[in-house]
Amino acid sequence: MPDIALPGRLPHGLALAELTGDNNIDIITVLSDGLGVFPGNGNLTFGAPIISPISPYRFKLADFNGDGLLDLGMIMQQSSFGTDLIGTSLGNGNGTFQAARTQTGSSVLENLRISNDVEPGDVNGDGTPDLVVFNYASNDVSVFIVNSDGSLRPHQRFGIGNTPILGTLADFNGDRRIDVAASIGLPPSGLHNAIVLLRNVGGVPQSTPTPTPTATGTPPSPTPTATATPPSPTPTATGTPPSPTPTATMTPTSTPTATATITPTGTPSSTPTVTPSSTPRPTPTTRPRNTPRPRPTPVPRP
Repeated sequence: MPDIALPGRLPHGLALAELTGDNNIDIITVLSDGLGVFPGNGNLTFGAPIISPISPYRFKLADFNGDGLLDLGMIMQQSSFGTDLIGTSLGNGNGTFQAARTQTGSSVLENLRISNDVEPGDVNGDGTPDLVVFNYASNDVSVFIVNSDGSLRPHQRFGIGNTPILGTLADFNGDRRIDVAASIGLPPSGLHNAIVLLRNVGGVPQSTPTPTPTATGTPPSPTPTATATPPSPTPTATGTPPSPTPTATMTPTSTPTATATITPTGTPSSTPTVTPSSTPRPTPTTRPRNTPRPRPTPVPRP
């Protein structure tokens, strides 16, 4: 493969895609005089660059207006400090792009690169790729919803950690929603030594499952039904409790006093009731009479 000589035109950024309609892979990069598309010849050689007057700092390719042609999603070149501009540029299908349409991005009063990476992905589930921008200086991400014509709505910002420098989009938890991952730095050193995931809790609406009837018993109606009411347990005076029914046992003692003994039952709904009774009086016994001793029969005198 021969080299591509670019004297005095320092390229930055790189993408490979078919942009000229000939089914050959082309090379896309940013040159000093604009965005250059090197049309592929299909044999590892490339033609002279096709220049569009756009010079983004970062760019990614996606079809933002649904016409089947690849477009540009971009972080525009930034002034020394202030506010970033994020834009889209529609592709014409011949290796050229239309003028950029921009939207205000993150803003900081620091002389730092504000936004450092951009990724396209359908974060709201409407079928159109949106743009997620990773804001290095403001420690967050900006989500730009893309309209059906490829223009951007105002961004929503989400905190993600210290100095996110690179990021990617994917469905990390299998819920059919695009999530965000970013490489961030941890204080105090600020080195890029952590990965943070932002889970998408909006996005694609989840379908509501339809209840399926199953063969189960019909739940009882709240209307009271005529049922037999079991009789209340009646305490009986017995010597030994024959059943778990609470009984009152009369145990004779030296003092003729009735003692009520309650036997607990296994039925928690039965409430033992003790019927008070009077203290029984002792039954009088017949005192034995002394039998008169027999008197001797007098003997008649002669």
